[in-house]
Amino acid sequence: LRDSDASHKLCQKLFNDKNPVQVEAAKAVGIVPPETRADVRAAASQLVKIEDNQYYKVDPLTHSVPYLTPGGSRLLDMIAEGFAERLQKQQIAPYRLIVTSVLRTREDALKLGQVNVNASKNSAHCYATTFDITYSRFDASKGDSIYRKASRSELKRVLMEVLRELQLAKKCYVKYEKKQRCFHITTRMK
Repeated sequence: LRDSDASHKLCQKLFNDKNPVQVEAAKAVGIVPPETRADVRAAASQLVKIEDNQYYKVDPLTHSVPYLTPGGSRLLDMIAEGFAERLQKQQIAPYRLIVTSVLRTREDALKLGQVNVNASKNSAHCYATTFDITYSRFDASKGDSIYRKASRSELKRVLMEVLRELQLAKKCYVKYEKKQRCFHITTRMK
């Protein structure tokens, strides 16, 4: 299924918090960017490890590690739980969100820049405040559900509603990334 042009235009209009704004917020509430993965291990006591749970799953990460600040972790939980609640209210079967990128070291950001022209060396991901959630894939519940299955576009719409509500409440910044097929989200909470 392809998203409609109208859907893309709406997302680009609503979720257009650019990198400089996100980096500024990340600097205010995040950690000092780690240079290497060893630096992440040293900073792990001030971070929350992000792991698969009933609300989201973490993709195999190639250019990031699964850690966020406490505020970033709370925001991810708010998004995922809000998504699950809206699905239930709309009598849609359970689906989990899929997190595709989390904390990047400076080393990770440089390597990613070699394969992804959209990657920024000065990424908000480097502050452990930012994560990406794909809108092109959702993890369907394995069990039986009394509720109906939903299309990818319907699930994307529900995710958009949750993100817009949190964005308007000044809990986060959101950038719609069409080529990467994700929402790039930075917490504004400590």
